[in-house]
This record gives sequence, C-alpha cells and structure tokens, in this order.
Amino acid sequence: MGDLHISGRRWQILYFVLAVALCSVTAVYVLRLFELQVLRGREFRDLADQNRFFTRNLPAPRGIFFDRTGVSLVRNTSVYKRATPETASSVYPTFEPIDERIALASLAHDEKNVYLDQQRTYPYGPALSSVLGYIGEVTQEDLASHPEWFIGESVGKLGLERVLQNALAGTWGKEVFEMDAKGNILRSIYTEKPIAGYDTTLTIDASLSAKVYELLAGKKGAVVASDPRTGEVLVLVSSPSFDPTKLAEAVKDEASPMLNRAINGTYPPGSTFKLMTALAGLIKGVVKEDTLVDDEGELLVGGSTFGNWYFRQYGRKEGELNIVRALQRSNDIFFYKTAEWTGAEDIARMARIFHLGVPTGIELYGESAGLIPDPQWKESSLGEKWYLGDTYHMGIGQGDVSVTPIQLNQMTAALANGGVWCVPHLLKTTKKQCTDLDIDSTALRLVLDGMKAACASGGTAFPFFDGKPVMAACKTGTSEVGAKDEQGRRKTHGWLTVMAPSKNPEIVVTVLVESNEDVQFQEGSRDAGPIAKALLMEWFGRKK
Repeated sequence: MGDLHISGRRWQILYFVLAVALCSVTAVYVLRLFELQVLRGREFRDLADQNRFFTRNLPAPRGIFFDRTGVSLVRNTSVYKRATPETASSVYPTFEPIDERIALASLAHDEKNVYLDQQRTYPYGPALSSVLGYIGEVTQEDLASHPEWFIGESVGKLGLERVLQNALAGTWGKEVFEMDAKGNILRSIYTEKPIAGYDTTLTIDASLSAKVYELLAGKKGAVVASDPRTGEVLVLVSSPSFDPTKLAEAVKDEASPMLNRAINGTYPPGSTFKLMTALAGLIKGVVKEDTLVDDEGELLVGGSTFGNWYFRQYGRKEGELNIVRALQRSNDIFFYKTAEWTGAEDIARMARIFHLGVPTGIELYGESAGLIPDPQWKESSLGEKWYLGDTYHMGIGQGDVSVTPIQLNQMTAALANGGVWCVPHLLKTTKKQCTDLDIDSTALRLVLDGMKAACASGGTAFPFFDGKPVMAACKTGTSEVGAKDEQGRRKTHGWLTVMAPSKNPEIVVTVLVESNEDVQFQEGSRDAGPIAKALLMEWFGRKK
C-alpha cells in the first residue's frame, strides 16, 4: 500500500509539472499572438497589403497650347517607360520606352521601375519651338530646386513649356490594383483621377509662323510680328530652329538652333537706329523740318573717313537733304552730322525711352538686354574716352550699339502707335500694358513721313514700292560686323522693320537676316525686305 501511495504522489507531481509547462507554452503563444495581431498588427497588415496590392501613377493630361485662332499647337500621348537594367537600382535611372502590355505585366512584380508618362508632340515642329520650347525628364538638378517633382516625370525645360510648368502640369492621380500570389491582377481597388493642366491660348498665329519659317529656310535670322496697338506677338520665329523630338541633334548642331535669336540674339541695328537719332535731334531742336545737310560723300575726322553707303557703293552723292529725304535714302552723312549736333547722351536717352538696352518683358526666360552705350559707359566699362567717331558710329546704329529683334520690333511698334510703347506678350490672357512715351507730335510725324518715303519709290525698301498689299512705312538697315577683309569690307546683317498699313497700322514686322558663310553680305532691302513683304501679303491676303 505504501509503495502505491508514493507512486500516486509522483504522478500528481508529474501532472502538475506538465500542466505548468503547458500553461507556460500556451502563455508564450498567447503573448506572441497578442504581439503579432494587436501590437504589430497594423505593421504586418501593411506588409501584407504591399504584397497584395500595387499602385500605378496616372499622369495628368498636360495643358494644351492653342494659337490665336484656336488651332492646337501640341498633342499628348500616354507612354510607358521602364528603368534600364543597368540603372534600375540608381536613384536617378535612365529610361527606355515599353508597350502597354509589357508595362502592365511588369507593374505586378517590378512596379518601382515602370512609369507612365506622356509624350508631347508638336505639329508645327521647329516653326514654333522658339516659343513653345520642349519638355524633358526630371533630373537630379531639377529635384534640388523642385522637391515636389518625382523621378520619371516630364517637365518644361524651355520656352512657355517651362514658364507655365505649374499651370500646364495639373495633378497626377493613382490607381490601386489587387493581385494574387502569382502576381496576376485580380481587380482595381481604388482610382484617384488625375486633374488635367490648364489649357493656354496664345497670341501667336501658327500658320503665319509656319509660313515665315519656310521663308527663312537656309538662313540664320529671326522674324517678329506684333500688333502695335496691344503688344500681342503674332510671330516669333528664329532660324535655324530645333525639332523638340530630336534634341540630341540640336545640341550638337554648330548652327546653334536652340538659340532664340528673336529674344537672345544681339546685333548692331545699323540704319534702323537712325529713327532714334532723328527723333533725338528733332526733339533737342538741332534739326528741324527745313534743316538741310549737304551730302559730301565722305567726312574726315581725325584721320578717319566716314562715308555714305551710296558713295562707297556707287561713287555718287545725293546733294542737299532734309530729315524726311535723309530717312528715305538712309543717308549716312545726314545722320553723322545730326548725331554730332545732338550728342551721344541725348541719342542714348531717346533709345532708352523706347526701351532699348533693357529686356522688353516678354514671357520667356533669358531675354537679352542689348546695349545702348554712352561716354560714361565707355569710360567705366572699357576705361577709354569717347570720341566724335564714336558718336558718328552710334548715330547710324554701329559701334557698340546692339539690340534684339524683339526690341527693334517694339521700338517700331511704339512709333506706329503714336508714341505709345506696349509690353510684348504671348498669352491671350495677359492684359495689355502700354505707356505713353510723350514724344513730340511734330517730331514723330516727320519720322513717320521718312519711313513712308523709304517704302515708296525713291526709298531704300524697293520690295514695297508697288504699294502692295497695302501702303507701308518702313526702315531698312545693313549693319556691319566683324573685321575687314582684304578689300576693306566687313560682313553685314540685313534688317527691315515695317508697319502696315502706313495709316493706322495693325501689324509691325521686323526681319533680321544674319551674315553667313554662303552670303556674307546681307542687305536690308534685298534680303530682309522680301521676307517682310511675303508675310504682309499672307496677313492681308486673308482679309479679301
């Protein structure tokens, strides 16, 4: 009996130990379960969701540009792209295009390397790229200044695409999908629709711009056309230009197609600047309506010869000229003397009143200021004195004087608009900003009479002598650049700036044709004039 009693107590102890052990193990499992389901439940649910779901970004349709007549200037197409294998692990990968079927399959297991983006196409190509610019993928440098952007996104890099990036971009959306263990898409769980960017109507005339680009084919130069009454820019074309879809070629091109010559190129204005010299002399009173200057062919100053273009080319003089006749014939002798009587400071002051020497304020980045020199500038910048020869050069738009085509266009527009200068603009929504320059009416009338005469028989702008499509008022310019050749000649650019009709002008056209290797000596009347004439024929021909 005693042995049985001891044996029973042993079993009780064993049962107790087993029960304690079982309870301990159960407690451990319960605590672990509590940790997994309660304390860390959200964490593991999130991990599970990441394995079950993937998110696809939905690009917002980028805003569309329209021209002044409602014609679409860009198109959007959705495209997929994937980080290349070599750069997939990089923070800043490079991408290759893939089709939608491959993209959707890749999204299920490699979503971080697959992107949905937009391809931007430009129907008018190079004709409007100086205005519209282009878009490109976000770079490391972009992210440093714009942390709200993300890898794979395309943003504006140049032109209005860059200026209006925030308005055009819109807000991206997203779509969340559920997938099975094999990575197959089961269903769409949630969609947040993207918000499209804002469309923008421009002042630009697309078909007229395309016509102008054809006229500039094979030439370096620029054409600007505007409405002098409002500052609306109708045409802003630079040549050569670039295809926004072939940027790699453009960057390597030695002809600099990505330089917007209309707003960035600076050139001596040549005889077109005589309009400023004339106004300055008239307003100062050193030249009057009946003032006569005898064309001597050449002037000798300190051992240097300053000749009239007509005398240099044909060996002929033009006798006595008044201000209107001098503008009609673009007589250098008259404007050498007018510049001498007026003084460089007053000529510079008049040029600056017409906003030369400063950016015009058009809605594009990187506009050049040009230069209107004076004696103080030369002393401080070059450490040299100003001489009478400098004044002579300035009086005919040579020396250190430089302007952009958009500046010269707006100078002409202010003359056409009765001495009221308007800020040039490309957006239809921009309110016109115009300033009365307070120019003496008699001085303005005489200058305009000279411009009308330049576009009539006996003037320098022979393409306009027939009065077609309408009577116009204009000024030609042939500006010298570079060093003299063996014959003592310098290369020349050709300018023509014209308002039409001559009474109550509605359009101002400025054409620059650069000297190039094929034609080193461009002339305002011969080379720039026909382009301006063709543009006006197109413009006014629509109204018949």
